[in-house]
Amino acid sequence: MQAETHIRTGFLADETYVPLRDAIMEPEVKLLYVIAYHAGVRKNELLQIKWEQVDLAAEFIDLMPTPPRQRKVAGFRLWQET
Repeated sequence: MQAETHIRTGFLADETYVPLRDAIMEPEVKLLYVIAYHAGVRKNELLQIKWEQVDLAAEFIDLMPTPPRQRKVAGFRLWQET
């Protein structure tokens, strides 16, 4: 079996997440941090999200927009953290 060469590293431990989240003062940056942590998206994927992908009424962000006939569900449900 061949060794995997594209192993992702640098994951944030759960016990580190909350103190870092609470230290972020800018609401926009905090939102990006929370989405990235819970959805597991990379920085470039996160920064490429367009408003058309965000449905605030449904509390959902479509992370992989596709043509309607090829619709796949790849998104992130928003919720309020405590």
